[in-house]
Amino acid sequence: MAVVTPSTTYRESLGSLTLTIAKFASTTDTGDTWASAIEGIVAWWAIQTDAPGTQTNAGVAVAESSKTFTIYPDEDNQAITLFVVSKS
Repeated sequence: MAVVTPSTTYRESLGSLTLTIAKFASTTDTGDTWASAIEGIVAWWAIQTDAPGTQTNAGVAVAESSKTFTIYPDEDNQAITLFVVSKS
C-alpha cells in the first residue's frame, strides 16, 4: 500500500456537476490510496486500462472515505483511470 498521485488529471463540466478524471500509471497496486481533496463527491467508478498479466480476469474496485480513494485492482502494477462526479 502506498500513496499515489495521478499522472494526469482532467476536470470537466457536467452541467451543475463536475467530472474529475484521474489517470494512474501502470504501477498501481492493491491498497494504494489517493487523497483527492475533491469536495462534494457524488459518485465514482474506475476502469483498468492495462491488459491482465498473470490473472484470467481484469477489473478494479475503488472505495472512498473522506475524499480519499483506495484502489483495489485485480492484479498489481496496473494502469487505472478513476472518474469522480462531484458538486464542486
